[in-house]
Amino acid sequence: MYSDCGRLDLACSVFSELSVTHNEQGVTALNLLREMVKSKVQPNMVTIVSILPACARLAALQQGKEIHQFIIRNGLDAFNLVWNALIDLYGRCGLVKIARRIFDLMPQRDIVCWNTMIAGYGMHGFGMDAVNLFRRLQCTDLKPNHFTFTSLLSACSRADLRIL
Repeated sequence: MYSDCGRLDLACSVFSELSVTHNEQGVTALNLLREMVKSKVQPNMVTIVSILPACARLAALQQGKEIHQFIIRNGLDAFNLVWNALIDLYGRCGLVKIARRIFDLMPQRDIVCWNTMIAGYGMHGFGMDAVNLFRRLQCTDLKPNHFTFTSLLSACSRADLRIL
């Protein structure tokens, strides 16, 4: 309903709130996606951005890569929500170079993608990369938010950086 009205943001929000995409149901979410494809039901952008976080939380990298290929084959990469979910997937799974490549390829970046990339660096001890990316963010028109600063502080802490 929301996506039919052009409110993809609300559609994604509703779908992502479904319990099936949360940690304990991530495997179920992936199985449902497989069943959709097997039944010739074409997953849409809302489905994809709801399933990718389940892959990220489960470290289901192979499934995430398959979904990434599906996105490319079906041209579902027109929305930042998809790009952000891919950055999150690869960042959480430790493939920060791939996450960064996706970040760099984005046609237009929002604060969510900056935060997600900074958090990805932080999760894996790349504190200076997080700081350098934050410095680049400061050169844009975007304003850092509480998640930006939390992710940056976490990245510095994990990398044992003392930046004043």
